[in-house]
Amino acid sequence: MSFFSFHGKRSGSKKSVGGKTTFVPRLEVLESRELLATFVVTNTSSDVNTSGSLPWAVQQSNGTPGQNTINFNIPGSGVQIINLNSVEYISNPVVINGTSQPGYNGTPLISVQGNSSVPVLFFVTAGSAGSTIEGLDMYNFTGNAITLIDGSSGDWIQNNWIGFYLDPTTGQVSLNSALGYSDTGAIGIQSSNNTIRNNVMSGVYNAVSIGEDPSQTWSGTVYSGNSIADNFFGTNPSGTTAQNYGNQSDAIFLGSGSQGNFLGPSNVMSGGLHGIEFYAPTATGNIVFQNYIGTDVTGNYAIPNVDGIDIGDGAYGNTIGGAFGGNVISGNSGVGINLGVPGYGLGNNNWVQGNIIGLNASQTAAIGAGNYGVSINSGSSGNIVQGNVIAGATLAGVLLQQASANNVSGNWIGESSSGVGFANGQLGVSVVQESDYNTILGNIFGLNGAGTIYIDPTSVGNNIGSASSASNLVAQLVQEVVSFEQNLLNDILPTLSQLLQNIATEEQQIVQDILNALSHI
Repeated sequence: MSFFSFHGKRSGSKKSVGGKTTFVPRLEVLESRELLATFVVTNTSSDVNTSGSLPWAVQQSNGTPGQNTINFNIPGSGVQIINLNSVEYISNPVVINGTSQPGYNGTPLISVQGNSSVPVLFFVTAGSAGSTIEGLDMYNFTGNAITLIDGSSGDWIQNNWIGFYLDPTTGQVSLNSALGYSDTGAIGIQSSNNTIRNNVMSGVYNAVSIGEDPSQTWSGTVYSGNSIADNFFGTNPSGTTAQNYGNQSDAIFLGSGSQGNFLGPSNVMSGGLHGIEFYAPTATGNIVFQNYIGTDVTGNYAIPNVDGIDIGDGAYGNTIGGAFGGNVISGNSGVGINLGVPGYGLGNNNWVQGNIIGLNASQTAAIGAGNYGVSINSGSSGNIVQGNVIAGATLAGVLLQQASANNVSGNWIGESSSGVGFANGQLGVSVVQESDYNTILGNIFGLNGAGTIYIDPTSVGNNIGSASSASNLVAQLVQEVVSFEQNLLNDILPTLSQLLQNIATEEQQIVQDILNALSHI
């Protein structure tokens, strides 16, 4: 509707012939205004024709221009379950506020559940930009709990539990992934500038997916500026265990067109196959920072993924750590970070900086980096691995395998950044299978099990120091000497200890014989 007002303005005044100022009223049209509405859900019905039901409230909001609010006031204590029989399409900006249910104290009291005929619980469509879905539990869906499509940007998804139902009476956890549905997700994003925060997402295949299916032709649309922060992926609501929880594949999957998104800070991404997977040639410019990947919320205990981060299928130009702050990528059983994924393509020109890989957050204990802390493979090139702590791997801190023109420099490999040793099982850096022209300089090596750097005969042109970088050679030589001396001591000490014990025994016997002889004189 339009409002009108009368204004007496200095600019609209004029002086009379006699010199007195008079004000001339002027009629002006103001901008259009909508009165915002609040609709209250008062029952658990799934019937759109039942006043006070959730489908009714969504329908009312869609038909009322402006950003509306849907609150909850369902009688009764405990969790109220709303069983939907169809998708709730949101086509107008709305705040669906599960925290408004009386008694809410951080644990969702409204559980929205579907069935085998409901692919998506909330489908946020064009025209609904700036919507919020918060404070709900979402369970039993065959596709995504929430889908955000192009044309609905700037949405907020926060303070929800998605992919599981925790029975408040028995404590039993029911996972969406146990219902027989394949490839379900918590949140599918094909739009930009959305905020996903403070959610718990367990019991699905990929929890958050950004972009398009990389197996299909990319539309050319870019999905950027999404912020994923302060979420628990694959764990219980306190972020302390994945027992009875977990995701089948990824915490976050980045597909075609996912560019310039912010993954962090303070996500826990554990208990799945991968923490984060970049898997499309157009997945670029994304930043992963200040997360716990493979640990609990404290960063001190392992909740393993298989791999912490995989960058493959041509994904390039992404940052793991960097200026925004490093991640703790520890406790994973396979590889901490894959730049290139064997069988799934290369990952070029990525930057890995300032991360703790294999140690706990305080760098006081090794909780595991998997077989390799960082693996650069599958033809990947142009990657920079710099300023990381890489320790506690079973095999090598860094593996370069069929990888050329990468830079691995200035890392602590086999020790903490304060110099406390946490050896990688075999090597600091292993360069194999035609990995050519890589730069490996200025790293500080701890007591890695079999030495610092190994380069096999098929790998040529690698720069690990030359006359122009004598200090690096000296540093590596010192590390080799220290490693040799330590290994030598480890070999000698048991034998020396036994020898000294034998000498002491023999001396004791000689003394006893002398005393016996003297007693007979």
